[in-house]
Amino acid sequence: MNKKLQKITMLTVVLFISFSGYSQKLSELYTEVKSSVVVINVINISSASVAGEIQSVAEASLGSGVLISDDGLIWTAAHVVQAAEVVEVEFLDGDVYEAQVVASNPQADVAMIKIVGEFKLKQKEVAKIGDSDKVDIGEDVFVLGAPHGFKQSLSRGILSGRYQPASLSNDFIEIEFLQTDAAINPGNSGGPMFNMKGDVIGMRV
Repeated sequence: MNKKLQKITMLTVVLFISFSGYSQKLSELYTEVKSSVVVINVINISSASVAGEIQSVAEASLGSGVLISDDGLIWTAAHVVQAAEVVEVEFLDGDVYEAQVVASNPQADVAMIKIVGEFKLKQKEVAKIGDSDKVDIGEDVFVLGAPHGFKQSLSRGILSGRYQPASLSNDFIEIEFLQTDAAINPGNSGGPMFNMKGDVIGMRV
């Protein structure tokens, strides 16, 4: 084997080992965090004109969220729950709970909902909150959610950019938006973005 061919062979082996290790890492991270990600089913009540009369119409929608405390506090997007009459949370293990909105910031599009009544953690994992300031543009990230109702769907990408509006929110809270090229679809809203340590660094809004 000549030296040039040997170098190509060695490079191929190194790349194969590198990508194999990365794939294994991602699958392990998915296993660790998937039970913290929830599907949020919402019933919204709106007004509509029917045969010249104004009537209330119930509409169903869904989004995603992530469990951030062992007493049933869940982080999601404000637009998922802001007009909700009924909020229902479904976990990976099949447990379903009613929830209520306890905090919301529509300008930042973030909200907190909490399980109503007794919450049983069982084998569910509480997500770890990371520091988005420590994730650089170009680093790998992954997103979990329920796009088009497909539960626990994973997509991978990189942190593509950051955006800070010139103005602050009405609550004088600094807002930063993170951009990613990870595939995101309707139903992902409120789903967490993870770094490659399995820490939540953002959410789909």
